Amino acid sequence: MLTPNISWMYKWLNNFFPGVHGESQDYLQVGRASDGTIVGWIDEEGHLQGSLAYGIPTVQNSLLAVDTNVPQSVSNTNIATTVYQIAVYLESRGDGAPGTTCVATLTWSAPAGFPRTITLTLDGNTDSVQEENFAILALEGSTITVSTAFSGASFHYDISVSIVLLPTVEAI
Repeated sequence: MLTPNISWMYKWLNNFFPGVHGESQDYLQVGRASDGTIVGWIDEEGHLQGSLAYGIPTVQNSLLAVDTNVPQSVSNTNIATTVYQIAVYLESRGDGAPGTTCVATLTWSAPAGFPRTITLTLDGNTDSVQEENFAILALEGSTITVSTAFSGASFHYDISVSIVLLPTVEAI
C-alpha cells in the first residue's frame, strides 16, 4: 500500500459531491504530487473519504463525557468490511454504593452477519480505571455501538471512546 504524498488540497463549494445526490456539501479534495491523482477527499464533518480513508487510521466516531452520572452511547455505521480499533476508557470516582456497577457494552456485526458483544464492568464503590483496546472485524453497513448502563444506583464516572478505521490492504 502506498501512503499518499499529499501535495495539494482544494476546497470545493458546490452542489455535487461524490455519493450524495442533489445536496450541496463542502469538502477538501486531496491530490498526490507524483502523478496528480485525486486520492480522496475530506467531507464537511471531517471524515476521510475515497481511497484516502483506507490508507490512514481514521477516527470514525468518538465520545467523551467527564464526571457524568448518566448512561452514554456512541455509534458508527461502518463504511467497509474491515478492521476497526475500539478504545474504551472508564474511570469511577468511587462515590457509588457498594455493589453498584457501570457496564459498558460494545456491539457489532461480524462479516458473516452474526452479532458480537464485549462487556466491561466498572465498580462504582472504588476509585478505579477500566481501559481496553479491541481490534474487531466488522461488516460494512452494520453499526458498532458502545453504550453504558448502571446496575444499581448511578455514580460519577468518566468515559472516553474512539472508533477508528484501520488501514487494510486486499490480497492480490
